[in-house]
Amino acid sequence: MTRVLIDDRRRFGDDRACVTYRGSAAAVAGLRAMAEAGVRVDELWLDYDLGGGDTIAPVLALLADLADAHRRLEIRATTVLAASASGAQEIVSALTRLGYPHPRSGRDAFLSVEGD
Repeated sequence: MTRVLIDDRRRFGDDRACVTYRGSAAAVAGLRAMAEAGVRVDELWLDYDLGGGDTIAPVLALLADLADAHRRLEIRATTVLAASASGAQEIVSALTRLGYPHPRSGRDAFLSVEGD
């Protein structure tokens, strides 16, 4: 199972296996490589605000670019972690427009913040 968490601070509290990206540049590079290798992402967890002015926007742009180039990244489930309603809406709108599975709202019971 391939689980990807894109978040600047959270981690899974139960230490479940996942690939974690703390910023958009690393996430874009990693997801592009997964798409090129034909890797299926079973769960994609997305935070909007990635700290220091970085957001998930470049990742959403990558997903759109891949779809436009007919090299779409296969994603089975998405979860939105954004605390901001406008950030969450931006993620949901982009994923819906691209035809990805309807995003779920993240549950903090699964996640903890780095340093806790």
